[in-house]
Amino acid sequence: VEDHLFRVPRRILEAQCPVFKDMFSFPPPLAAEAKGSSDEHPIVLPEPVKVEDFKRLLKVLLPTSYYGSRLPKDDHDGWISVLKLSRMWQIEELHRAALKNLKYSAVQKSAVEKLALALKYEINDWIIAGVNELARRSEPISVEDARALGLETVEDYLFRVPRQTLEAQSLVFRNMFSMPPPPDVEVEGSSDERPIVLPEPVKARDFKRLLKVLLPTGFFGPRLPKGDYDAWISVLKLSRMWEMEDLHSLALRNLKYPTGWKSAVEKLALALEHEITDWIVPGVNELARRQEPISVEDTQILGLETALKVAAVRESLVTDGFRLTAGCRTAANVDFAPIIKEIFSPSGTLVLRSTSVVDLPVQLVLRTLSDICKTELSNDFTPMRNTLVASVFCLDILMLSMFSSAKNCAG
Repeated sequence: VEDHLFRVPRRILEAQCPVFKDMFSFPPPLAAEAKGSSDEHPIVLPEPVKVEDFKRLLKVLLPTSYYGSRLPKDDHDGWISVLKLSRMWQIEELHRAALKNLKYSAVQKSAVEKLALALKYEINDWIIAGVNELARRSEPISVEDARALGLETVEDYLFRVPRQTLEAQSLVFRNMFSMPPPPDVEVEGSSDERPIVLPEPVKARDFKRLLKVLLPTGFFGPRLPKGDYDAWISVLKLSRMWEMEDLHSLALRNLKYPTGWKSAVEKLALALEHEITDWIVPGVNELARRQEPISVEDTQILGLETALKVAAVRESLVTDGFRLTAGCRTAANVDFAPIIKEIFSPSGTLVLRSTSVVDLPVQLVLRTLSDICKTELSNDFTPMRNTLVASVFCLDILMLSMFSSAKNCAG
């Protein structure tokens, strides 16, 4: 067994195991030494048989003096080895002894591990207990769980969701379920083997959060608390994707502009990505009030267009003929809401994406860039350096756009 040599009394194997009894009943080829008759001609057991499993079987099969003490009743790993090999070789007496010593509640393994063992070795008493334990826990089936149970997974997790709930809440799922399946093909979502494969952008964490709101409390743990902004962003994202109007409205009601959660730039980026209109004015206001200028990193997060708009709002504080001294900007109590609405919603409706830099007030943009570029880059005001890099990078593009659309703009 795995290059280990065992000497086992033939009569015991014949008496206990029909497989070995049949093997020994075949006469060996003429002039050939029978397998198992010597160290040079052993019986080579197949690869699935492991040394440790075979040694444990012998502790039960043979008298104590051969392979040490008997297996103790609470050695569950040992009895699982006995169960596996006794089933493989039809050793009925040992198979019954193994089942007798393997009580579900006493085995120190997870519910998934015990259920996988029950399915593999047909331990019928364990199947109901194992499924019961899995059904009661709040966590969904994970990747590792599904693999252990022999299931294929969907985006790392396998979820079971009532179809009628999805149909009632989501126009996307309702339309999908209304389409007849191809003939002789199992309907997607009807079994673990044929799940509905969700697209790659959908994450298991986001989907679980959606289910906490979509389904009754007992299915996926407690409801989402009102202050869990990350979770409600997940609900907002998926409800918008799948046209769940009630859940989308509920998510928006629970997403009041937060203080102390993420930076102003991150909150504004989320507002733009998920169209949280109520966050635009407070988000830009928070950025406009801070002392630090718009940096390269801010521009990378927000995008060039939005970063320039925010910079224009910030520099609206600077009046003609007066330029703030570097590092001395104080705007903590200024309300920029009117200029924010002017720059972000020139038509009277707050626009999140459709306006371009050429729609900005020309004087504000020019003053923004000019003030940044003229400010002395002293050693004690290093944040201005980052803004200069971003401004110089986009200056040519900005000026070309403005010259192409504004004929009255002079060089």
